[in-house]
Amino acid sequence: MSSLNRKRGQGTNPEKRKGEYPLTTKSGRDTAGFSESAGMGMRKKKRMKIAAVLCMTAVFCLAGCGGNQKEGDPAETEIQAAADNGTENTKDNESGDEEYVIEYNVDDYVVLGDYTGFLVDKVKTEVTDEDIDMEVESFLDEYSELVEITDGASEDDYINFDCQVSIDGEVDEDLSGNMDIMLGMEEMGKKIDKALKGAKADDQVTVKMTLDDTYGQGYVGEKAVFDITVNVVYQYVAPELDQEFVEANTDCQTVEEFREQIRQELYQEYENYNLSEAQSSAISMAVDQAEISGYPEELFESSYNRWDETYGYYADMFGMERSEMISDEDLEAVALNDVYVSMIVRAIMEKENLTLTEEDFEAYLEKNLAEYDCSSTDELLESYGENDLRRNALQSMVGQFILDRSQINEMSQEEYDEIYNQVFEEE
Repeated sequence: MSSLNRKRGQGTNPEKRKGEYPLTTKSGRDTAGFSESAGMGMRKKKRMKIAAVLCMTAVFCLAGCGGNQKEGDPAETEIQAAADNGTENTKDNESGDEEYVIEYNVDDYVVLGDYTGFLVDKVKTEVTDEDIDMEVESFLDEYSELVEITDGASEDDYINFDCQVSIDGEVDEDLSGNMDIMLGMEEMGKKIDKALKGAKADDQVTVKMTLDDTYGQGYVGEKAVFDITVNVVYQYVAPELDQEFVEANTDCQTVEEFREQIRQELYQEYENYNLSEAQSSAISMAVDQAEISGYPEELFESSYNRWDETYGYYADMFGMERSEMISDEDLEAVALNDVYVSMIVRAIMEKENLTLTEEDFEAYLEKNLAEYDCSSTDELLESYGENDLRRNALQSMVGQFILDRSQINEMSQEEYDEIYNQVFEEE
């Protein structure tokens, strides 16, 4: 959550956010410039969330939302603005410079069925004390300080060390270098973690092991020697949440007021997400009711390439191949579903004379800053691109149009998960 009211000039050290942690140890060693893996626990949670979202996208697409379409090729689009004159603007996601226009008449491909009067499931938005506690912990972590550990490394401690890795007696420069790991995460394997338990600054440790795919497929089975020199063992120590901290670092006056502010912001964030899910479900129902006889080939090519790039990016982040995250066949299904959604959104907009104004678009950006994990609309546009955001805003508008003319069936998160997990298992 990015919108909690800090006092001006307070908050996270920007250098810390980059993974640069200046710390002079008791032994006098300057450890500025630790690696990006420091503090990786929080980032791993975010990356896992991203991966889960991508996997859920694939599952939703494969579970249905196909409409009454005929056999055909897949497709996709990024809508630049409202559905104007049958034009889809798409932009190359890698360079951001290549822009071209796909012109088509949606009536050539789509015959709308019913798109109102649905019964749409929606999670009832609730915020628990546990949710608030986790957000408080995350907020306090931003003010944590580095403290050197001198009595030996234990689980959850961070260790910075220089590592020389040799294979067949020759140093492998790709595997060697300055490392920064959290003990217990087994980022470099169980043997390394076990050898570094109890380690202190200036300790030298040698580990012999057979490499697995942790180090890349090209190293599997290689016998390596790790010569390690420990630089520093350290921990992050967060401050206590008390009256003094709240007054110094937030616009609130009491701990209770601060927790209530968190509750309200979490509620809005959760409600935005739950509403977005309901809007997507409503559009899926409209797709199922429509007759789709085809689509412009360029739309599919654009969609497939964009999703291929997206899955490829996150697969690389996790050290995977794109095909390990999603198969070619499933990727085609995701792209094809995206095309159907875009065409149904356009068809409804044209039939109902709906238009996304600049005011509507700005309101969408402001409303969804927390969901996109951005602190300003400028950051949001820079991170996600105007084309994709306009496309999402259009889908949100049409989804809400359908919801306003349908019945919403609110249920708990547990009930919702049980229903849709069963749907996925059946598929």
